[in-house]
Amino acid sequence: MKCFFAALEAAGNALYPYYMCRQRGCSGEKKSIPRARIEDALHDMVKALSPAPSLFRLANEIFQDFWKKRANAGRERITLMRVEIGQIERKLAQVVDRLVEADSGAIVRAYEQKVDELERQKLILAEKIAKCGTPARDYQSTFQTALKFLANPWNLWESGRLEDRRAMLKLVFGGKIVFDRFEGFQTPEISLPFKALREISGPEKEMVPAKGFEPLAP
Repeated sequence: MKCFFAALEAAGNALYPYYMCRQRGCSGEKKSIPRARIEDALHDMVKALSPAPSLFRLANEIFQDFWKKRANAGRERITLMRVEIGQIERKLAQVVDRLVEADSGAIVRAYEQKVDELERQKLILAEKIAKCGTPARDYQSTFQTALKFLANPWNLWESGRLEDRRAMLKLVFGGKIVFDRFEGFQTPEISLPFKALREISGPEKEMVPAKGFEPLAP
């Protein structure tokens, strides 16, 4: 009687909405289940993953602190690479001075090779600096949508749009969701962001409680 949630197809009308199993080989194939039963259970399962406000604030502070540290580290790397470029330029000036004074063809070629090598080093560092730039947008602008979703992933389902509902399932759960006709949803694998929130919550597992839903395995 176990089937993948993806194989459950919404059907019916406004008065008698239901899901029908389309999974081949399932004993419940082509049998209907009231839509409210499935979506209410799914709602409880997703709500159980939503962080409590205090935990969400803590997670937001941790993520923001991490963002700032990464940005500061990037700026420090840029500073060090610019210092290195300055050192290379001083070496270049010394080599060029010696090149001008050289009167041997072999020595001239050696200095020219050194100049090429130093120029390549400058170019590599300049490319690294360009790739190590500071973010174009600030933390809030970059993560506003993601944070809003983490705070209440069920809102995406309530939009009613099929693509939003599929996106919510993919973003919340790390694998296929199994539904048993008699036992309901089986304990699913959850995605990395919600696993991280569980880790932050610690042993108390400060998540929003869901009535009638067995807590997910950590």
